Amino acid sequence: MSIDRDMDLIRQNLGVCWQEDIIFDRLTAWEHLELFGTIKNVAKNELEAVINHFLEQMELQQDKHRMASDFSGGMKRKLSFTISMIGDPLIIILDERLLWVFICFHTSG
Repeated sequence: MSIDRDMDLIRQNLGVCWQEDIIFDRLTAWEHLELFGTIKNVAKNELEAVINHFLEQMELQQDKHRMASDFSGGMKRKLSFTISMIGDPLIIILDERLLWVFICFHTSG
């Protein structure tokens, strides 16, 4: 795989959740996932179902039409993590504090 030749493939298989939330205040949760799903080449006929699935899994369904500027810090974090998962990437790069939460969540049950 080469960055020069395979950027579409790399985008499809890599999710990144930065330490600082990269959230656009004037977009809703739905619009964020639609934007990043499109960037990651999620099929248009599957995009709505994928977005609904992730909003439900991350307990953001009731807030899907709220502007991100109205979200709490925790909600922005959840949205950032959800963005990193859209497109079903093979690799997700997480910052260390989110990684800790992820490990605790998955080992608690």
